[in-house]
Amino acid sequence: PLAPFAKSCDTVYGLAINTVNPHFTNKNSATEEKEESCIQLDLTQFHPSAVMEFLSIITTTYATTNTNATLSTIIEKVVSDEQIVECCRIAHFLQCNYLVQELATIMESSIDSTNCLSICHFADQLNLHSLFEKS
Repeated sequence: PLAPFAKSCDTVYGLAINTVNPHFTNKNSATEEKEESCIQLDLTQFHPSAVMEFLSIITTTYATTNTNATLSTIIEKVVSDEQIVECCRIAHFLQCNYLVQELATIMESSIDSTNCLSICHFADQLNLHSLFEKS
């Protein structure tokens, strides 16, 4: 079940690899090893619907074998306009760089006079140069 997330997000991959390979950790007993083999990642700081939409992006992208379905098409089908910024924050938090860039590209196309300052601030927080410059 972790395959799509480990493949897409560096943070999840790092957690998974350290849990799977016991030589990376110092275990004293079999009980400790069993307790620590479960990966826990706290996403409670993000809006629950944004987390669900982010997970849908990852699982849909992983499950899609149709080459005509681009990432931007998947995002447009799965992510609501209200949650695109929050999904980008989640992708940034999990170090899912290709998804951060794709979400930023979609946001670039929606910049207008009503949201340019907030997008500029957001881009500055996440160090997204292209989005910052276009906002």
